[in-house]
Amino acid sequence: MSAVDVVTIILVAGLAIVTVAMAFLGLLGLMGTTRIERCPDCDHLAFRHADNTSSCLVCSHPRVVHPFHPSAA
Repeated sequence: MSAVDVVTIILVAGLAIVTVAMAFLGLLGLMGTTRIERCPDCDHLAFRHADNTSSCLVCSHPRVVHPFHPSAA
């Protein structure tokens, strides 16, 4: 098997995994359990539950997402 075949298989598998994950997120959105919204504080995309109005992970825990974040000090 050549390198092109290996890269193609990895690419196809990665796209399949992402497609299935997005389909499940879409189904969860249709059921009203979770949604993808922009954080009102930092404008990042964040997963929100129907009853959760808190800020996203980037605002709540900046050192977890990026250890050299300017507001993490």
